[in-house]
Amino acid sequence: DATQFFFTKGQRESVKLNYCGHSYVKFMENGRGTKWICATRSTTKCRARIRTTKNNYLEVLYASHNHGFPPQKKDRGRASQRM
Repeated sequence: DATQFFFTKGQRESVKLNYCGHSYVKFMENGRGTKWICATRSTTKCRARIRTTKNNYLEVLYASHNHGFPPQKKDRGRASQRM
């Protein structure tokens, strides 16, 4: 269901979009909305991308990830940040 997505805070005050167990980072904004690319793209060359429109609808532009789900990060004694 393309309506089930949420935002979290990434490193250095960035915003991440979470959808279907994967994280996306903001790539570009234009008149049609915001384009998001897979957050692991730099290490996996994953081509998955989605768009959020101005009226908060999610469009899947390229659905396939070339990797599994990222492992859950372990809490290393620091306070975890949640939005």
